[in-house]
Amino acid sequence: MKGKLAFAVGLALLFVTACSSISVNYDYDTENNFSNYTTYKWLRKKNMQAKDSGDFINYNRIRKAVNSELAAEGFKLKDKGKPDFFVIAYSGFNNKSDVSYWGYSYEPQWDIYESNYPVSYYKEGTLVIDIINAKTKELVWRGAGKKPVVKNYSPKEKMEIVKKVVNKILENFPPKN
Repeated sequence: MKGKLAFAVGLALLFVTACSSISVNYDYDTENNFSNYTTYKWLRKKNMQAKDSGDFINYNRIRKAVNSELAAEGFKLKDKGKPDFFVIAYSGFNNKSDVSYWGYSYEPQWDIYESNYPVSYYKEGTLVIDIINAKTKELVWRGAGKKPVVKNYSPKEKMEIVKKVVNKILENFPPKN
């Protein structure tokens, strides 16, 4: 249950305003030949096996967005047989704080200066997409996107935001050496 809750809450990162920026980074094995990749298959996390799982809807949103982006790059989803690579997605969140410095103010009753540090709290979600070489079973590419969580959205809006986040992450796959 804990894994399901973490995945569902982590997906909240995808439900943020369009004006919020998406911070993306990626890394890959420079010795891996990505030009040999044409087909892929999804790997599922253990807690995503049951179709009645509460976060299965969000998991499917991610899958649809990733499938769309990979198809646009010419990759084909393979239902049977061995693919060239596997895809798996993870998500999570962190409680974050932002501290702003506004200088010093004078407090006459205490005869001292004190600093003003307004603090705001928010959640930051992360979506990670891994590419695993099917032959070696080794991770060869990882992309991650981070985004602040600000509110809930309708199912249609959620899908649009998932598409934007996945698009931004997969802009760097396959690597252009």
